[in-house]
Amino acid sequence: MGTRSNRYAVLAAGALLGSALLAGCGGDEKPSPPPTGGGTVAGGPTTAPPTNDPTGTTTPSDPATSSSPRPTKGTEEAGAPGVPKAARQHTNKGAEAFVRYYNQQLNIAWSKPKTGLLKPLSLPSCKTCAAYEGTARDSEKRDRHLDGPVSRLADVQITPATKTGSILATATQRLLRRSVVDSSGNVKDRTKAKTIFPETELKWTGDGWRVAEIRLLQ
Repeated sequence: MGTRSNRYAVLAAGALLGSALLAGCGGDEKPSPPPTGGGTVAGGPTTAPPTNDPTGTTTPSDPATSSSPRPTKGTEEAGAPGVPKAARQHTNKGAEAFVRYYNQQLNIAWSKPKTGLLKPLSLPSCKTCAAYEGTARDSEKRDRHLDGPVSRLADVQITPATKTGSILATATQRLLRRSVVDSSGNVKDRTKAKTIFPETELKWTGDGWRVAEIRLLQ
């Protein structure tokens, strides 16, 4: 399979951290079972992953009725231009909304394609974010884009980090089967469907939430 389809079908976190999820042409695969214990990535140990949601629902969980930690300190409201109000809150619920918003912007960036959507939402430390943006930029140059959203996010769980001052958001993410097409609609390649478990590290700044890094739980 071509390298372009691999870039689309791989969550950049996996590619950068040595656990690439390569996809080629063909039909859907059965979802991978969620990890059963504390996973590890190339960057070090992670928190326990979420349980896969077979319904694929994307309805945010309610911290008041779940075992999620209490809201992060402070009640500030801030965010980059375009970030919805729910994702501008310095709370666990706000962090979850921000992760979902970031995934929405990733879907737009790769299906238009369109650059400049992800950089305002991330810190310079996020190599995965830079790779996502690079894929959108490369797609614009090569006249390639996905024919729809690249992924669907579900079961987002927020846990506090230890000494970094950041928090972690683990999730179940379904990479969707899509066609890679040119501006005329000609199909150039296809990606496979697969379920993965990303961990997003978030930090609260004076301008709201930012993605510090995205890792792939194993």
